[in-house]
Amino acid sequence: MNKKIKNVPNDIKDCPIFKAMVIFNSKWNMWVIYALEDEKTMRFGEIKKRIPDISNNILSSTLKGLEKLGLITKKQYNEVPPHTEYSLTKKAIALKPIFKEMWKWGEKYNK
Repeated sequence: MNKKIKNVPNDIKDCPIFKAMVIFNSKWNMWVIYALEDEKTMRFGEIKKRIPDISNNILSSTLKGLEKLGLITKKQYNEVPPHTEYSLTKKAIALKPIFKEMWKWGEKYNK
């Protein structure tokens, strides 16, 4: 959990809305989930191409955080050359309807 939200009372931590908002707390979490949405698996460089403003270090830490939250899976291939692929879990795929609603809201109110 983010350091900024560690000292939250337990009754709030147990709130489903609070738990969902933890995912939105990071600037890059939703961008990475959105970038992975259309593909079954992607390599680090492919994700980076979809989010050009993110640094390699931030992308790496975001991927680790999303994996810790159970939103992405990481699969390492020990072949030559070695590579790693990332994909969304069912938990992250369940966010797709929320993205659609956010899209609709953005079209309606942010013109």
